Amino acid sequence: HNSSGDSDGIACGIVQYCRKGCAAKASSILHRKVFEGLHITIGAMEDAGLRFLATRKEVSEANLIWVQYPKTSSAKCVIDVTSEWVKRHGLALENAIAQSELGCKEFSFLHDHASAEHTYYRWKLFTICAAGAEGCNPGKDWGPFAMLQGSDRIWIPPMRPAKPAQGAASDANTADLSSEEVEVFRGLLKHLTLERSTIERTMVYVFERKESALDIVRLLCESFAQQTPNTSLLIARMYLISDILHNSLNPESNASSLHSLLEKRLPEIFESVHRSFELVPSRIEKEAFRKRILAILRAWGNWIGSDKIKSWQQGFVEGSR
Repeated sequence: HNSSGDSDGIACGIVQYCRKGCAAKASSILHRKVFEGLHITIGAMEDAGLRFLATRKEVSEANLIWVQYPKTSSAKCVIDVTSEWVKRHGLALENAIAQSELGCKEFSFLHDHASAEHTYYRWKLFTICAAGAEGCNPGKDWGPFAMLQGSDRIWIPPMRPAKPAQGAASDANTADLSSEEVEVFRGLLKHLTLERSTIERTMVYVFERKESALDIVRLLCESFAQQTPNTSLLIARMYLISDILHNSLNPESNASSLHSLLEKRLPEIFESVHRSFELVPSRIEKEAFRKRILAILRAWGNWIGSDKIKSWQQGFVEGSR
């Protein structure tokens, strides 16, 4: 945020970084540099963290920003997935999505800044970025806070959804998909590409039907069992599994059964991937495919036991020789 200069004509401003390493790098590059005739001086940076708890006893109602969960699970899923992608790839991705999905109702929250969905998106994106830097759980550890130190704008997080009754846990993930839903999901899996939009759309479909986790995982396994030399399709499906594994760990998603059921079937999925790998005719394409699979496995090390990952890595490397 830029502020006007003082009486001596000195321009000043504040830049907030979500990662300390980025802030330190920017400071080392910009300090004492000249830009358009102006000498840049970087002041001392305090390790104040990314959020500031609201401790004021009296705050004007007009300065309170009440965050609410989206009205539908599908809207929440779209926003949550978009936030995760933007966290990984930056504001340029948000701008690209906003431009490519202009007029799309699902992504109206990127344009309608006065909507409750946009407020939720800004809160969600900020908290997951800060959670990675501070090591906290935004769904558990966050209370009212100000995004900028000294700001009068206080963000009030949404109320956490009530947990399902203990006796209902066993039935919550056994609902069957309808025959129409099965065909739609098969079609989504069949036409997946490496474009993020197709993977994101399929992910939303999965989490909207997380109570049918058994059917979802079964159909995922079936899609891999149909051997194909189409490496782009296989990698896209692996990216989908990566996103499902990652997002199902979020306590707010209530999708832990989806994660555990999918993890149990991963050895079966990798056997299918091996068989498809042998059908790839080009040695160059095989090598590129192998490298991508191993990169995916390295990312999975954050969510799955290292012993399993190592065995799959070793088996794939041996199987590719």
